[in-house]
Amino acid sequence: MTGPACDAIPQGPGVYALLLAPRDAASLVVGKLGTVRVTPGRHYVYVGSALSGLARRVGRHLAAPAKNKHWHVDYLLEHLDVRAVYLALTTDRKECEVSLAINALDGHFTPVKGFGNSDCRSCPSHLYEGTPGEGQDSIDEVLRAAFRCSGLQPSVVHLPSN
Repeated sequence: MTGPACDAIPQGPGVYALLLAPRDAASLVVGKLGTVRVTPGRHYVYVGSALSGLARRVGRHLAAPAKNKHWHVDYLLEHLDVRAVYLALTTDRKECEVSLAINALDGHFTPVKGFGNSDCRSCPSHLYEGTPGEGQDSIDEVLRAAFRCSGLQPSVVHLPSN
């Protein structure tokens, strides 16, 4: 994907959260993790870090699905659309702080156990499934709060629906 949305993503290092929406129901075999099911009508949030540059990492996620799957999220992006990217510039490793903050905000998201955090021992996941019927405004508040709890002020890049 190219265009104004990609141009709005800074080059510098940072942390990001992808707000994802499934195109249809799917059971995905995700490497050694196993099967992950996604349900239409729910939102998913994937938290990642990009200490070598947000534009490069997030740009990879926004491009056509990766042929060589390197990260767990590569499997998801074949079946889910990115609706928004929440991001903050930082040279500190804040990915787990943001993830744990999302996990602590009860009633909004449920962790998908072990997804995207194989190199992390503190988080239950770096992928979260939203509750059914959760509105866009509520999701936005939760994600902004998770970044602020981590000492970050997020910016948001909204992407057009496919």
